Amino acid sequence: MKPVTFCDTALRPDGLALMIRLMQDFAIQSGNIPEAVATAWPDEQRALADAGRFFMSITHFVWVAHKNRSLPLTN
Repeated sequence: MKPVTFCDTALRPDGLALMIRLMQDFAIQSGNIPEAVATAWPDEQRALADAGRFFMSITHFVWVAHKNRSLPLTN
């Protein structure tokens, strides 16, 4: 397994910022935090970006598996 980290320091529409909307929607739907807080968070991220202080990071854990070809195929 190998961690692969992606970072963004700019709030770009084609960058990790796409995750902000997904996280906001999840937070609201899950009911884990008040909707007002979930709605304010993306606004805070935009304000940080405008001030040159935005940072977002996500780490994917990737592993590769190889099929053992000596084993019979089963359904």
